[in-house]
Amino acid sequence: MLDRALAAFEREAEAAHERSVLAEHPYEEDFELSWRPPPGPSLPYDAEVPKAVRAAAGKRRTGRR
Repeated sequence: MLDRALAAFEREAEAAHERSVLAEHPYEEDFELSWRPPPGPSLPYDAEVPKAVRAAAGKRRTGRR
């Protein structure tokens, strides 16, 4: 029981430390962490689904039964 209590205390202390560090240094202010992904295609995907993808989905559906 003492081991579980110490492990819980350690997890809580680590979480509290992480919260305090994030409060001091938010992700938004770090250039390497706040990058924006390159723009991609607009959603939803309106093109036809390739035959290979439909075939793979069909195999998965029949394999589940």
